[in-house]
Amino acid sequence: MGTNIHSAFGGNFTSNPQGVANVLKDIGFRYVRDVPTTPDRLNALTAATGVKVCAISQYYWYGSDAFDTKNFDALWTQVKQVNNIAYLELPNEPQNFDDYNDKLHAWTIQLYQAAKADLRLSAVPLVASSVYGPTPGLADLSPYLDYGNIHDYPDVHNPAVNIAVNVSHARTVTGDKPIIATETGYHNAWQSPSYFTGASEIASAKYLPRLYLQHFNYGIVKTFNYELIESFVDDTFTNGEAHFGLVRTDLSYKPAAYALKNLISLLKDPGPDFTPSSLNYTITTASPDVQHTLLQKRDGTFWLGLWQNVLSYDPAARQDLIVPPVNVGLSFNGVPLVRAETYLPTTSTDVKNTASAAQLVNLAIDDQVTLVHLRLAAPGDTNADGLINDADVATFFHHYGQAVTPNGGWALGDFDRDGEVGFIDFQLMELNYGRAQYSPELQAQAAAIIAASVPEPGAALAVLACVGLFARRCRRR
Repeated sequence: MGTNIHSAFGGNFTSNPQGVANVLKDIGFRYVRDVPTTPDRLNALTAATGVKVCAISQYYWYGSDAFDTKNFDALWTQVKQVNNIAYLELPNEPQNFDDYNDKLHAWTIQLYQAAKADLRLSAVPLVASSVYGPTPGLADLSPYLDYGNIHDYPDVHNPAVNIAVNVSHARTVTGDKPIIATETGYHNAWQSPSYFTGASEIASAKYLPRLYLQHFNYGIVKTFNYELIESFVDDTFTNGEAHFGLVRTDLSYKPAAYALKNLISLLKDPGPDFTPSSLNYTITTASPDVQHTLLQKRDGTFWLGLWQNVLSYDPAARQDLIVPPVNVGLSFNGVPLVRAETYLPTTSTDVKNTASAAQLVNLAIDDQVTLVHLRLAAPGDTNADGLINDADVATFFHHYGQAVTPNGGWALGDFDRDGEVGFIDFQLMELNYGRAQYSPELQAQAAAIIAASVPEPGAALAVLACVGLFARRCRRR
């Protein structure tokens, strides 16, 4: 997760750089996006926090001269001084300028050639400029680019998101390449007279976690909130540009800063990449507004985010809305839960409710994100206590060969839910016996066993022959 900053504007970046670093570290952002106009300030920030930089490769912020090739050498000198560059992004919102097409073509090719010729930056991916509307005239730039780019600012008058439309526009430039959202968010100028009015700080704290999860659902590989710190003071709350920040100019936190800090704290999972497994689950609700996002951590547990995709703020009346919760049921195709914990990251990282050894979880979902931490029983755990031990083995062999109710026989040993306690179930129990975690790797192995195993006629005899050996192995573990 990332955020936008303006180190070149001064303010806290010159008067209180340690305070800025403390805010970044505390919220938990791992990426910042900025122009490289002041490399020394960016380098001090990355050294203090470890954040990586999405460098907007243009010369200063404003005007078509910012990406006129006459200024490229000066820009490239700045870029080469910045440490921890993760992305090189093409100029910001070039369509604001009438002559953007030819200049952007020339600039893109020059940036590509310079980056590939630089030993340190040759492997840094290039991100397209953000576009609004279809831009087939830029499609020939795709070979030079690694990522598409959107600036996705939701309409506070409508709970529907614009992500699909913005993604389709970006694909006219970069085709099916992955997409980054380098700007998104809400401002809090709730007195703004324009249609692009703001939302309250309370509503933004509900909207922003939803927005990050919605971006994930659409396949957006990275999202940068706009922005970290308010650019200037506006006590009238009429100027939207002054109120995008998660924190105010004095570095005090808005509710949205706490919400994203809590979301990051609960969902972070540092370590090498892994291939997540799937989860067979059913959401039952009478509301068509409930949306959800499923995530998995490397310990094998799942995190399910749920919310009502409705307005939390009435921009016409300029007041927050009270959204009644709806009932939502979660079930898992006959697999019991060892434990489920619910959280409300908008306000806290504390556990709100728990459930254990259950087949069904009932929730009350309103307009803020509810996170449900799910640890499901591993095949072999007949009593869903989180352990696969001799008690589970005894239960399994007591019922071996019996027909059971499909999707209802887990407690008897039917771990593949085929209506019979059989040889495949034995293989699954053997795979997981004595293990502390049901990791994604083990889940993949279990899925392969179920997909590939065809019971042989002598499978029952083979299992019985294995009983003594299995028992001896159990005692040694």
